[in-house]
Amino acid sequence: MAETKIKAIHRLHCEADAQGGVLAESDTGLLLWQSPSTISVAVRRYETEHQCIIPRRGTVHDLGRSVSHKAVIVKKALLEAKQAPEVAWETAHSVPSTERYLVDLMRVYISMQRCQMTAQETAFATGMSRSLVKEYAALIAELGLTDDRLPGIMADLERQAALRRPESASDATPADQRTAQTTAPPPS
Repeated sequence: MAETKIKAIHRLHCEADAQGGVLAESDTGLLLWQSPSTISVAVRRYETEHQCIIPRRGTVHDLGRSVSHKAVIVKKALLEAKQAPEVAWETAHSVPSTERYLVDLMRVYISMQRCQMTAQETAFATGMSRSLVKEYAALIAELGLTDDRLPGIMADLERQAALRRPESASDATPADQRTAQTTAPPPS
């Protein structure tokens, strides 16, 4: 019975997501006549067993302190060597938010490991909350990140983000287009 309930919860959330909606755990509790805490326990169990994230209001909209998808996203990117679009698809996140988690991890790493800042100083320097900095610091320790691995990771993130930035001439202002025309070499 418990396994059926967990599968039903997963299916409800995935079907709502596929239709452009999002369910909170309290919504699912009402639909299944269960308490939100029972739904929450079942969701966490499913996510742990299947190494995935069920799309629900808290994870889709980044709400609440209990959101733990940062760790899943970072591990998929760093340990499984997956690219941001693949990680985003597997975790029901957007590519920019997936990249943001990775960049934030790097910002905390640089502040705390290279600059030897405290969690409070890092929070101030990065504009993150102290609890968020501590989450990233714990993740850095768990993954055993070192300077040897970081340059490649950071270069890959920068390269991926640059590929998604529109830099075509159509995005340039008329003044930029005139400058490009006057500085372009003459045709040969």
